[in-house]
Amino acid sequence: MVSHLKVILPLLFIHCIHTILPTSGQATSAHMVTMVVNEDASVSQLIDVLPVLEDPEVGRGHGSGVTYELQDNTFFDFESPDSRRLIVRRPLDRDSDRHLCTDSGWPETCAWTGLVFASNGGLIRLRVVVNDVNDNTPSWPSLAAGTGSLGSAVGFSGRPTKALEVSIPENSPPMTSTDLPLASDPDLGNNSVVLYELVPLIRSSDRSVHAPSRREEKTVHDEDGEKATPEGLFSILTIPGPNGVVPRLVVHGQLDRETRALYKLRLAAIDGGGKRGFVDLLIHVTDENDNAPVFLHLANTTDSPLGRLGGDEFVISVDEDIPVQSRLPRYPMAVDRDAGDFGRVRYKFSLSTPDVVRRDLTIEPTSGALLVRSPLDFDAGGPTHYSFMVVAEDGGTPPLSATARVVVNVLDKNDNPPQIKITPAMQLTASSSASGSEDSNSETAAPQIGAAGDAGGQSTVATHAKKRRLELREGLSPGQLIATVTVSDPDQGLNGQFKCRLGSDQDFQLNFLKSLGQLNVYQLISVREVDREIRSELRTTLRCEDNGSSRQTSTEMISVFVTDINDNRPKFTSHRYSFQVSNYVDFLELPMQFCLTDRSSFHNPDPTQDLSYKELSP
Repeated sequence: MVSHLKVILPLLFIHCIHTILPTSGQATSAHMVTMVVNEDASVSQLIDVLPVLEDPEVGRGHGSGVTYELQDNTFFDFESPDSRRLIVRRPLDRDSDRHLCTDSGWPETCAWTGLVFASNGGLIRLRVVVNDVNDNTPSWPSLAAGTGSLGSAVGFSGRPTKALEVSIPENSPPMTSTDLPLASDPDLGNNSVVLYELVPLIRSSDRSVHAPSRREEKTVHDEDGEKATPEGLFSILTIPGPNGVVPRLVVHGQLDRETRALYKLRLAAIDGGGKRGFVDLLIHVTDENDNAPVFLHLANTTDSPLGRLGGDEFVISVDEDIPVQSRLPRYPMAVDRDAGDFGRVRYKFSLSTPDVVRRDLTIEPTSGALLVRSPLDFDAGGPTHYSFMVVAEDGGTPPLSATARVVVNVLDKNDNPPQIKITPAMQLTASSSASGSEDSNSETAAPQIGAAGDAGGQSTVATHAKKRRLELREGLSPGQLIATVTVSDPDQGLNGQFKCRLGSDQDFQLNFLKSLGQLNVYQLISVREVDREIRSELRTTLRCEDNGSSRQTSTEMISVFVTDINDNRPKFTSHRYSFQVSNYVDFLELPMQFCLTDRSSFHNPDPTQDLSYKELSP
């Protein structure tokens, strides 16, 4: 650095705000706070106010002057950093948004859990329970999609309409029952479908729109033209099942195809709040067939008059990592004693099979083999088991059928490495923001986070669009909090248990703070005083490994930037300067050059200094 006499001499300084970071002894334990909100809450609606919690380890409460920050503010956030008022940030949908319901127990319980960092060193575990509201009407989505047992019926308006269709043999004894498709209602518990019933199908008063033939008038409608089915011939039985209530169509009288081959009814699905969904139901009366198929594992049992909704289950266990398009290791098989087409068995899902089963599994019609249609992910909120009915039909007209309940249990595999998140200490963030210097930019696309796999080829990559860099101010005593580290593993049992350790360097210490279920919280602490003029960046490696039989490992490369303080004096580059002075030149106007250096990188807030001199006696 060069300066001339009586010329402004800039000295290098960096302006910063001195902030004491909490030591490891000041690390707070995580308090648990639970709040409740309804799923129909509007955006920016107040949920609750974070209570003021006295923390004996910190020695003070979360009072005035304390700021708060949510680690994940996708759905909820504070009105402002210095506010304890938690608000809704985006529309909530507990029925279908699996990113909202992160805790186990869905759909019975929808709970979101996150961490709140307080600027005084406090750590709060926030749990928001989202209550279900009755905001859906029962419907049959398979009708809209054009799938399932549907038919095109001619409505009273003269336009074709979609309808459910079932076939019942004419010789069926009284109390014979048949399966009907489930209505869909994403709401929970009593807000979902609780009852099915038949409602009168009233003909439009405008008979000029569609004039049915005399045959249609006889086979579809009663003589009076008002109700579509004789009173009391059919009823709906609502039976509790593992996936909600199941509708069964029960025959109470004798059916004669030669007298009437088609009945048209109207089926209603009712939820606990009284909302109703309707669909037309066409009942075809068909000719007789002989022997029905029999499932081998049920060959020695007798079906009840209402059909088998319980009894022996066919249980299959599969690993969650089974490839798509793979056959399940076993599946139920049926036989039919008839010959020819009457003895040829074909398989299908029952009409009451839940949509999630049809999404993830499929069935081969000729063999009955069950195949994986979509990935079965035990850890990412997928079902841990599937319960459904398989129907075996013969080739008769109409086909005779048998049903069997199948349960597919999904077994957890160690297919997830530990997931690491690193959050800089809030005091560092505030200090860096205040300094305004280029070295202290608190939000930087930091390259310090990477990932490497284990010996078995398993790996994870922690990717973040933007990271706040980790910083440590030089000259501070050991025990400074640098960052909070959270590690989780969605696997179950030993597969989800893990251990974390730092590399062999001697600059940092990883302190275990708290276990929050499957989430462990650690603190990255400095263990020595650092001089930025010697080392401007500290690096270490964080390695977390689970306890599964096939170990999964995550590795994070951590860089900590050392920020400077003004701890060095300016120095002249020479101890002696010699100049020749003419008697005719004013000494104060004589140009003389002095060179000074300063190892600190600080900018003085007042960057100008006058260089003065004093004549010393020889």
